[in-house]
Amino acid sequence: MIENIPSCNIQKYVQKVLDVESDGHCGFQVVSYFLKLGKGQDNFMEVHQKLLDELETHGKWQYQF
Repeated sequence: MIENIPSCNIQKYVQKVLDVESDGHCGFQVVSYFLKLGKGQDNFMEVHQKLLDELETHGKWQYQF
């Protein structure tokens, strides 16, 4: 996967590439992985819920759809 990163001298700075399933939750899985310091991406719904809680708490920043 490192070969998919543009080679313009950035590859040498990449320490880890995380391949997550693209199921609509991939962003939350990546955040979950790195917040848990490498313990996995399985608790991505916890990250999702914390984001929702934060949006509810600070409603002035919440987008209205």
